[in-house]
Amino acid sequence: MMKEVLWLPLLIITPAVVGGVLHSVAIKLGLLRGLAVPLSIHWFGSHKTYRGFVLMPLGCVLGVYLATTIEAALPMAYHAGFGQITGWVAGLALGLAYMLFELPNSFAKRRLGVVDGMLAAGSMRPVFLVADQVDSVIGCVVVCALFFDVSATVLLATLTIGVGAHMATNLALYLAGVRSRPV
Repeated sequence: MMKEVLWLPLLIITPAVVGGVLHSVAIKLGLLRGLAVPLSIHWFGSHKTYRGFVLMPLGCVLGVYLATTIEAALPMAYHAGFGQITGWVAGLALGLAYMLFELPNSFAKRRLGVVDGMLAAGSMRPVFLVADQVDSVIGCVVVCALFFDVSATVLLATLTIGVGAHMATNLALYLAGVRSRPV
C-alpha cells in the first residue's frame, strides 16, 4: 500500500517536474524569446505565452523518458506503467494539460484585476495561492488517469504529492535564483 500512495505518485509526477524546471530555466536564460509572445494579454495576461506551450510539452517528453528509465531499473511492483505508453504522446499530453489547466486561473485573476505574476490581495489571496499550485497538477492527474492503470487512491495521492512537489520545486528554483518568487 505504501508503494502505491508514495512511490507511484513520485514516479508519475517526474515528467511534470522535469518539464517545469526546464521551462523555468529557459525563461530565466531568455531562451526561445521569439515564442515568448502572450496568448492573449486581455484574457490571460502576459505570462501565458506560446513558449510555455512549446517548452512544457517538450520538457515533459524528456521527463517521461527519464521516468521510463527509472521505472525500468525498479522491481515490477514499483511500476506505474511508463513502459507500456508511447513516451512522446504521454509527454506532449502532460505538458499541454499542464498549460491548459493554468488558463482558467489566469483568466479569473485578470477579470479580478490581479497584476501578472502577482498574488491576489485580500480575501482572494489564499484562494489564488492554492489555485496557482493546484491547477496544473489537476491537468496532469487527468492525463495520468488516461495513460496509467492506477487506482483512484494513487491518483488522489498523485494530486496531493504533486501539489507539494510543485511548491517545493518553485521554492528550490527561487532559492537557486531561477524564479523571482517562491510561489
